[in-house]
Amino acid sequence: MKRSIIVSLLVTFFLGTAIMFAQPQKPFGPMMGQKGSGGFMMQKMLNLTDEQTATFNDIRYKHQMEAIDLQAELKKNQAKVRKMMTDQNINSDELLQLTKANSEIMAKMRTSKTQMWLDVYNILNNDQKEIWTTRFSQFGNNGQGKGYRAGGRHHGRHGCMGNNKQGSGYKNFRGYDQ
Repeated sequence: MKRSIIVSLLVTFFLGTAIMFAQPQKPFGPMMGQKGSGGFMMQKMLNLTDEQTATFNDIRYKHQMEAIDLQAELKKNQAKVRKMMTDQNINSDELLQLTKANSEIMAKMRTSKTQMWLDVYNILNNDQKEIWTTRFSQFGNNGQGKGYRAGGRHHGRHGCMGNNKQGSGYKNFRGYDQ
């Protein structure tokens, strides 16, 4: 009798756990978890008119098509470099040419992103421009100056633990003194 109760409790526990984890997780914001909805979030935040929305979508589509082509070309070049390295068949001229091509592609991608930012900026009214420049200013410079290593809002210059000793994050995290 005891054994059957214990077995049934264990089965219930495991089934309950499996069912709980099988449920889709709810996102943390009104638009989170909706793939590809970043443009919609921007449109909603900017309160665009129908005409502005159509123009915004055209600008975004044009930029996405350019970015897809450039990213594909960049990935092909990176694969060629990796193959050259793994085969240990390094051709200096080809490696330098691929590196230069990759730099040019990344410059084109950054320019395209900045152009998109400016194109959107030019269709906005003054109130929308203020929101656009404060909320979406990082889009123009590819997010430079933000994030973990550059003093962004999440971790700052000194890492997760906020210490001011360079390179001591692991030791402080583990509780060791220096």
